[in-house]
Amino acid sequence: AGTKAVKSEEKSVTVDGFKVESVTVLNGKQLAVKFNKAVQEGVSVGGHNYGIGTAETSYFILGGGSITGEPKRASLSDDKTTVTLTFDRFTLNSYAQFSVSSNLKSASGKSLAAYKEAIYLADTTAPTVSKVEYSAKKAILTFSEPLVDVGTLSINGATISTSGNVY
Repeated sequence: AGTKAVKSEEKSVTVDGFKVESVTVLNGKQLAVKFNKAVQEGVSVGGHNYGIGTAETSYFILGGGSITGEPKRASLSDDKTTVTLTFDRFTLNSYAQFSVSSNLKSASGKSLAAYKEAIYLADTTAPTVSKVEYSAKKAILTFSEPLVDVGTLSINGATISTSGNVY
Protein backbone atom coordinates (compact mmCIF):
# COMPACT_ATOMS: atom_id res chain seq x y z
CA ALA A 1 0.00 0.00 0.00
CA GLY A 2 2.93 2.29 0.39
CA THR A 3 4.78 3.18 -2.79
CA LYS A 4 6.82 6.33 -3.18
CA ALA A 5 7.65 8.04 -6.39
CA VAL A 6 10.92 9.90 -6.62
CA LYS A 7 11.31 12.51 -9.27
CA SER A 8 14.74 13.91 -10.10
CA GLU A 9 15.53 16.86 -12.23
CA GLU A 10 18.88 18.06 -13.52
CA LYS A 11 19.60 21.78 -13.85
CA SER A 12 22.68 23.49 -15.09
CA VAL A 13 23.71 26.80 -13.57
CA THR A 14 26.54 29.09 -14.56
CA VAL A 15 27.93 31.25 -11.79
CA ASP A 16 30.22 34.00 -12.98
CA GLY A 17 32.74 35.22 -10.49
CA PHE A 18 34.37 38.63 -10.50
CA LYS A 19 36.96 38.67 -13.30
CA VAL A 20 38.90 40.78 -15.78
CA GLU A 21 37.25 40.79 -19.21
CA SER A 22 39.91 42.74 -21.12
CA VAL A 23 42.95 45.01 -20.87
CA THR A 24 43.32 47.71 -23.54
CA VAL A 25 46.29 50.01 -24.16
CA LEU A 26 44.82 53.50 -24.65
CA ASN A 27 48.03 55.45 -25.29
CA GLY A 28 51.63 55.70 -24.08
CA LYS A 29 50.58 56.14 -20.44
CA GLN A 30 47.17 54.56 -19.92
CA LEU A 31 45.57 51.12 -19.74
CA ALA A 32 41.84 50.41 -19.45
CA VAL A 33 40.93 47.31 -17.44
CA LYS A 34 37.36 46.10 -18.09
CA PHE A 35 35.72 43.87 -15.47
CA ASN A 36 32.58 41.74 -15.82
CA LYS A 37 31.02 43.35 -12.70
CA ALA A 38 31.14 46.71 -10.95
CA VAL A 39 34.37 47.38 -9.04
CA GLN A 40 34.44 48.55 -5.43
CA GLU A 41 35.10 52.28 -5.28
CA GLY A 42 37.45 54.23 -3.09
CA VAL A 43 40.86 54.20 -1.53
CA SER A 44 40.15 51.80 1.33
CA VAL A 45 41.25 48.15 1.28
CA GLY A 46 39.36 46.42 -1.52
CA GLY A 47 38.70 49.64 -3.46
CA HIS A 48 40.07 50.24 -6.99
CA ASN A 49 42.25 53.16 -5.87
CA TYR A 50 43.88 51.40 -2.89
CA GLY A 51 47.65 51.60 -2.80
CA ILE A 52 48.06 53.46 -6.09
CA GLY A 53 51.73 54.38 -6.44
CA THR A 54 53.06 51.90 -3.87
CA ALA A 55 54.39 48.47 -4.86
CA GLU A 56 53.47 46.90 -1.53
CA THR A 57 49.73 47.52 -1.72
CA SER A 58 48.82 48.45 -5.31
CA TYR A 59 46.31 46.09 -6.93
CA PHE A 60 47.69 46.85 -10.41
CA ILE A 61 51.31 46.15 -11.47
CA LEU A 62 52.92 46.56 -14.89
CA GLY A 63 56.36 45.02 -15.28
CA GLY A 64 58.89 43.61 -17.67
CA GLY A 65 61.66 44.93 -19.88
CA SER A 66 62.22 48.63 -19.32
CA ILE A 67 58.77 48.98 -17.74
CA THR A 68 58.21 48.50 -14.05
CA GLY A 69 55.70 50.18 -11.88
CA GLU A 70 52.40 50.90 -10.36
CA PRO A 71 49.88 53.36 -11.73
CA LYS A 72 50.05 56.97 -10.57
CA ARG A 73 46.27 57.40 -10.91
CA ALA A 74 43.23 55.17 -11.26
CA SER A 75 39.80 56.37 -12.35
CA LEU A 76 36.55 54.45 -12.46
CA SER A 77 34.04 54.68 -15.32
CA ASP A 78 30.46 55.82 -14.70
CA ASP A 79 29.19 52.23 -14.89
CA LYS A 80 32.02 51.20 -12.48
CA THR A 81 33.16 48.29 -14.68
CA THR A 82 36.26 49.91 -16.21
CA VAL A 83 39.30 51.18 -14.35
CA THR A 84 41.58 53.51 -16.34
CA LEU A 85 45.14 53.40 -15.04
CA THR A 86 47.67 56.17 -15.73
CA PHE A 87 51.34 55.18 -15.45
CA ASP A 88 54.55 57.06 -16.06
CA ARG A 89 55.14 56.91 -19.80
CA PHE A 90 55.98 53.37 -20.83
CA THR A 91 58.00 52.15 -23.79
CA LEU A 92 55.72 51.47 -26.72
CA ASN A 93 56.01 48.51 -29.09
CA SER A 94 57.16 46.17 -26.35
CA TYR A 95 55.64 43.46 -24.18
CA ALA A 96 54.96 43.84 -20.47
CA GLN A 97 53.48 41.65 -17.76
CA PHE A 98 50.28 43.12 -16.33
CA SER A 99 48.74 41.74 -13.15
CA VAL A 100 45.76 42.51 -10.94
CA SER A 101 45.79 41.34 -7.32
CA SER A 102 43.11 39.01 -5.99
CA ASN A 103 42.59 41.53 -3.15
CA LEU A 104 40.59 43.81 -5.46
CA LYS A 105 36.86 43.51 -4.68
CA SER A 106 33.69 43.88 -6.69
CA ALA A 107 31.04 46.35 -5.55
CA SER A 108 29.25 43.43 -3.85
CA GLY A 109 32.44 42.41 -2.00
CA LYS A 110 33.49 39.40 -4.10
CA SER A 111 37.23 38.84 -4.52
CA LEU A 112 38.81 38.86 -7.95
CA ALA A 113 40.39 35.73 -9.34
CA ALA A 114 44.05 36.85 -9.61
CA TYR A 115 44.84 38.01 -13.14
CA LYS A 116 48.13 38.02 -15.03
CA GLU A 117 48.66 38.60 -18.75
CA ALA A 118 51.44 39.58 -21.12
CA ILE A 119 50.25 42.61 -23.09
CA TYR A 120 51.71 44.35 -26.11
CA LEU A 121 52.08 48.08 -25.46
CA ALA A 122 51.20 49.85 -28.70
CA ASP A 123 49.47 53.20 -29.23
CA THR A 124 47.40 52.70 -32.37
CA THR A 125 44.81 55.45 -31.80
CA ALA A 126 45.65 59.03 -32.74
CA PRO A 127 44.71 61.70 -30.18
CA THR A 128 41.63 63.77 -30.91
CA VAL A 129 40.42 67.16 -29.73
CA SER A 130 37.88 66.48 -26.98
CA LYS A 131 37.07 70.08 -26.00
CA VAL A 132 37.65 73.61 -27.28
CA GLU A 133 37.35 76.65 -25.01
CA TYR A 134 37.80 80.29 -25.89
CA SER A 135 39.30 82.82 -23.51
CA ALA A 136 39.79 86.35 -24.82
CA LYS A 137 41.70 85.85 -28.10
CA LYS A 138 43.00 82.39 -27.22
CA ALA A 139 41.58 78.99 -28.06
CA ILE A 140 42.34 76.27 -25.51
CA LEU A 141 42.29 72.77 -26.99
CA THR A 142 41.91 69.73 -24.76
CA PHE A 143 43.05 66.46 -26.27
CA SER A 144 41.81 62.93 -25.62
CA GLU A 145 45.17 61.95 -24.13
CA PRO A 146 48.30 63.60 -22.75
CA LEU A 147 50.66 64.75 -25.52
CA VAL A 148 54.43 65.02 -25.45
CA ASP A 149 54.73 66.70 -28.85
CA VAL A 150 51.79 68.51 -30.40
CA GLY A 151 53.18 68.46 -33.94
CA THR A 152 51.39 70.61 -36.51
CA LEU A 153 47.93 71.98 -35.82
CA SER A 154 45.78 73.19 -38.67
CA ILE A 155 42.22 74.37 -39.22
CA ASN A 156 40.78 73.99 -42.71
CA GLY A 157 44.30 73.50 -44.05
CA ALA A 158 45.79 76.67 -42.44
CA THR A 159 48.63 75.93 -40.00
CA ILE A 160 48.22 77.36 -36.51
CA SER A 161 51.24 78.74 -34.69
CA THR A 162 52.09 76.69 -31.60
CA SER A 163 54.31 79.31 -30.00
CA GLY A 164 53.70 79.75 -26.30
CA ASN A 165 51.67 77.28 -24.28
CA VAL A 166 49.68 74.58 -26.01
CA TYR A 167 47.23 72.67 -23.81
